[in-house]
Amino acid sequence: MSNNRPLNLASAYCQIILNRHINIKVDLWLIKQAGALVKALDSIGADEQDAILLLVSLEQGKSELTGYVRWSEWAHKRGLTAPVSMNNLLYVRPDGRSDANLLQAALEIKEQPSVQDAAGYAEWVRTYGPRALRSGKWDGIYRYHPFTPPESQAIPPGELRTIVGEQLAQCALDTVRAVEVSLNANIQSRSRKGVGCRAVA
Repeated sequence: MSNNRPLNLASAYCQIILNRHINIKVDLWLIKQAGALVKALDSIGADEQDAILLLVSLEQGKSELTGYVRWSEWAHKRGLTAPVSMNNLLYVRPDGRSDANLLQAALEIKEQPSVQDAAGYAEWVRTYGPRALRSGKWDGIYRYHPFTPPESQAIPPGELRTIVGEQLAQCALDTVRAVEVSLNANIQSRSRKGVGCRAVA
């Protein structure tokens, strides 16, 4: 395997979708398509494996983007050719969408919910965290709620390590501890100053 990502992607496309080996002399057009697709993948934090899995699901009719209809049947109704091409991911819109191409519709990173929505936030991190991190749309620091043991929260530290890695998981723990220290100091300071509830005369 070379370090040439477009070449590797084009080669995988030939083997998996076209069921043949790539021929560099005649498949330069495929390598060019793969180059454009690699740039698009990078922009949404996805990788070549994501693209191949999407292409296979479209080709086999296992994607909601085509109503779970095989590409050959769905494409025929849209005036497109079969099998699915890498260009199709970039220039074809799924049914019911005018704002996104097939790649975006399948792999776009949805807006992060509030950290106060513990379940929604955790699900977002599980689903989009690694890609959001790669694309620069998330700093990778999971926001634990203070004064609740991280082990009992929606994503415990062990699971977080598998999602973002050891270093960022430790940063999440350090961050919540710093927040707790700051909040405790603020509470103690207000208590010493006599700030608090006053009896109503």
